[in-house]
Amino acid sequence: PKISGISWSLSLVIWSLFLERQLASDTVAPLLHFPPMIAHVRGAVHKMDPGEVTVDVAGVGYRLAVPMEVWEKLEEAETRMLWTSAYVREDRFDLYGFLDRAGRTLFEEFLKLDGVGPKLALELCSVPRSFLLQAMNENDVRLLTSIKGVGKKTAEKLLVELSSLAE
Repeated sequence: PKISGISWSLSLVIWSLFLERQLASDTVAPLLHFPPMIAHVRGAVHKMDPGEVTVDVAGVGYRLAVPMEVWEKLEEAETRMLWTSAYVREDRFDLYGFLDRAGRTLFEEFLKLDGVGPKLALELCSVPRSFLLQAMNENDVRLLTSIKGVGKKTAEKLLVELSSLAE
């Protein structure tokens, strides 16, 4: 498709050069903060490997990584809406899906923590919230280290962050 005579690919190249120049400067223009582009998707769900689904939206299949509890609740070919969070980096554009906004918000809060990437954030979202609350209430680092990918230092940070999220 053309945008005022400019192809999409050319406009993306121009935009990426603009962003690169802005990010290289000491002051980043305020317009560089964008709200998420894809807030949710609704369509026929197709299970892939555990923790991964595609959602067919008008003939376009969006691949989403989902917490295991979400994957288990979804039925093959059912029409569902999943709230999404996009993780965009220079070498990747990944979508993560959740059954409700609260799950998406929790995922995005985990991503804000130092040392927590999308894989660990998704793993933490797969843990029952009652388990996280128990670890927080008992201030128990050992409980959190039983989660795949969580070491002692990360568990200590998580306890602090979980307490502040609960307030």
